[in-house]
Amino acid sequence: MARPRKTLYEQKVKLLAAKGLSLKEIALQLDCSDDTLSRRYAGAIKKGHDLRNASLARRQFELAMTGNCTMLIWLGKQYLGQR
Repeated sequence: MARPRKTLYEQKVKLLAAKGLSLKEIALQLDCSDDTLSRRYAGAIKKGHDLRNASLARRQFELAMTGNCTMLIWLGKQYLGQR
C-alpha cells in the first residue's frame, strides 16, 4: 500500500523559495523529500527564486544610487559590461 499523499501548498513553497531557501531546506521545513518538491512544485520554486533575485537586484540598485562605490562598480560590470 502506498504512503498517503502529503498536502503541500504551492504558495508556501514559493514563499520559502523567495526567502532564499534551497530545495533541501524547503523540504526540511515542509517535512517532505526534495524529490517530491522538485517533481510537484518546480514552477513554484522557480518563481520564488526569481522573486528573491529581483528583490536582491532592487536592493543592490538602491545601494548603488546612494553612492556606494563598490555596488556602483559591481553593477556596472554586471549590467554594462564595464571592466
